[in-house]
Amino acid sequence: VKCATELSAALAAKVDERADERLGALLNLYGVTSRPEVQFPVLMCAAKYACQSPRLASKLTNVVTAAGMNSEAWATQWKLTEVQHRELLLQLADLVKASELR
Repeated sequence: VKCATELSAALAAKVDERADERLGALLNLYGVTSRPEVQFPVLMCAAKYACQSPRLASKLTNVVTAAGMNSEAWATQWKLTEVQHRELLLQLADLVKASELR
């Protein structure tokens, strides 16, 4: 978990000319594991990162939508606490808002 969190933070350190690759790497990291204790922080990191650019936010919003996942499904699957579920809802709302700035 610590390694995934540190790698996510390093990938999300800046939005630059390699932003698409960075977001792709975050999504790959998310997809490599089925462990909720890894997926939740990686998804949160990816969403926060994507919010820095309307283009990235739109891209991640499309990925989440295409996957057919939503906060309720994640909350159940990952057994999130009420606080974690609220954090997820707020982050996804920010992501949608950022994608609409495009």
